[in-house]
Amino acid sequence: MSFKKIEGQAQAIKYLKNFVGYNRVPHALLFTGIDGIGKYRVAVEFTKILNCLAPVRELDGNMDSCGQCLPCKQIEEGVYPDFEVIERITDIEENGEGSSDDKDIESVAGNTIEVRGKKDKESIGIDQMRLLGRRAHLRAVDGKYRVFVIRGAEWLQQAAANSLLKLLEEPPLNVVIILIAQHKYSLLKTIQSRCQEVKFTRLTEDEVKRVLVYTGEIEDENINEYVRYSCGSPGLALDLFNAEFLQQRTEITAWLKQVKILSPLDIMGLTAKKYTGDRDEFRGLIKSMMLILQKDKLYNKKKTVEIEAILLSASKMVEAMVSPASVMATVLFKIQQVAEQ
Repeated sequence: MSFKKIEGQAQAIKYLKNFVGYNRVPHALLFTGIDGIGKYRVAVEFTKILNCLAPVRELDGNMDSCGQCLPCKQIEEGVYPDFEVIERITDIEENGEGSSDDKDIESVAGNTIEVRGKKDKESIGIDQMRLLGRRAHLRAVDGKYRVFVIRGAEWLQQAAANSLLKLLEEPPLNVVIILIAQHKYSLLKTIQSRCQEVKFTRLTEDEVKRVLVYTGEIEDENINEYVRYSCGSPGLALDLFNAEFLQQRTEITAWLKQVKILSPLDIMGLTAKKYTGDRDEFRGLIKSMMLILQKDKLYNKKKTVEIEAILLSASKMVEAMVSPASVMATVLFKIQQVAEQ
């Protein structure tokens, strides 16, 4: 893949190509935009251009990677020694690592900087940033630039953010750090000010469909329905497909339509039976409910806004470790009150 095969981000790509063309590559970039619209894919392609052995000059005078040299192939496969990814650890207890004690184990596996330990679960921790800082000061093994991509930068712990800030204040030569986040406001202002922001936009429905057809991930007669609910994000469309959203939609729609006539006993029984503690499943349910409210217009605008606020509050309660079953019961009781107005 090259830049020209990426859908919907022409302005962001032009911005990055200009950095290369004018030989003014920033030491820190901040890619912002909703999830699933190509921010990480563009980071990969940008890394290729920076390290390509035979860059191709296009008709507009800008450069693109050849996609065929060894660095391009290794970057695509995730094995290039000067390209590393930092992301939050979400599978520590599920895969058994870190469950026996709280000691941290440093590793760089598959070019992903991971520091295992319970305290880092579902966040990017201080030890990951310390390891990044040490590795950023090493000489490039093979390429012109060492590139570090921080995916989900909004998940940086406070101490980790402070550690990153020190690195951004005194950046090593020929090192590029790319932070990926939905919003710049989720980061410290001091970090924002030291990064060049590149904004990514939602795709059109036609662009989303072309991405899904190109990847071949969704070979389904209902592909247009997934596109409609995607909100301009191919990644969201894939998440919905994998979660069997269309089947789930029927059930959720029935709840939202019938909630006015459900008795307290019905609500308690429903939630106790369905939500036994899986927080990831609950997050997916809340996301699905939000999409159905926005796209299917089951309520008027005022009620929809009130219900969306209820669902956002519910997400925060679950993140605070409240039982999903209890939260879901509260959600349905509150939606019932809104629906009866």
